[in-house]
Amino acid sequence: MLNSEPGKQNALIEVFPGLDGIALRDDDPDEVDVLIVEGDAAQRSLITQILERKKLVAVGWENGLEAMEWLDNALAPPRVILCDLDLPGLGGVEFYMMLLQSAEWYSIPVVLMTANPTRENMKNLRALPVPPDYLLCKPFRPDMLVQIMETILKQDHPLCILRDLQRRKLNVQRKMLQIRKAMEDQAPADAAKIERARSIIITMTNKLISLKRERTQAVNLYADPSLDLDEKIKSLGTEIAQIEAFIKGHEDQRKSQLERKRELLLVSKSLEEIDRKIQVLNKTIAKEGILDLRSPSKMGKEMLDWLASGSGGG
Repeated sequence: MLNSEPGKQNALIEVFPGLDGIALRDDDPDEVDVLIVEGDAAQRSLITQILERKKLVAVGWENGLEAMEWLDNALAPPRVILCDLDLPGLGGVEFYMMLLQSAEWYSIPVVLMTANPTRENMKNLRALPVPPDYLLCKPFRPDMLVQIMETILKQDHPLCILRDLQRRKLNVQRKMLQIRKAMEDQAPADAAKIERARSIIITMTNKLISLKRERTQAVNLYADPSLDLDEKIKSLGTEIAQIEAFIKGHEDQRKSQLERKRELLLVSKSLEEIDRKIQVLNKTIAKEGILDLRSPSKMGKEMLDWLASGSGGG
């Protein structure tokens, strides 16, 4: 069994002989199956070897900040994250919350693990807006870890799909708040002002035409129009250009508001669909008595495909 306490790795080594002295991989693969965030170097090394024996590509980091830096620079996000709760610096719960709040990483499945399932830890977990895909309590057997990882990577278990939908719902709700905030911050376009400005432009344009005609007559008669007339024409042209810019700005503003309203409508429909799928899943999970990722499910492929459609979107 895998135990976080130093000196208690014998059972693990008996199950997987030859794990002594295993080092973390030095290379940085383009595609990673599992990102391991574990404060104990020996544990990271052992977990990495267990997963790699199952042909899973894994990389490990000591704390949440290092893992975040790696995510920022990775060519592609990992398919799943395995993170300990008790990390040096940025804790596991805080790291998980940062993932949920990220537009890039919110959809990554997360398994949390702990050797201290204290009331405080459980309270922090229950306060999360979306529970992790699984909570592994140390010590745990390597075969259990592999089973959980493989189930999550397949993404065809009702609980995996439920967590994905819950994460997508959180992201969609965040988008809705952003759109509404943008709509509130933007002053509404005043249609009446635009119409008045257009009316003023018509009047000023007619006046400009009249002044230009007067100038042409002056040139024909005197061959030297007054500077005052030229200044009037120039000033009027400047005023017309300013009013046209005002109209364009308000029209662009109105278009932007319409686009945000359409976007809000689409996002609202997406949220309704996600809620409908979550309701279906919750009923199925309760009916089948599915307790965790190791519980079998009788859900058909067609239903699973519908529930999982749009995965990672929203």
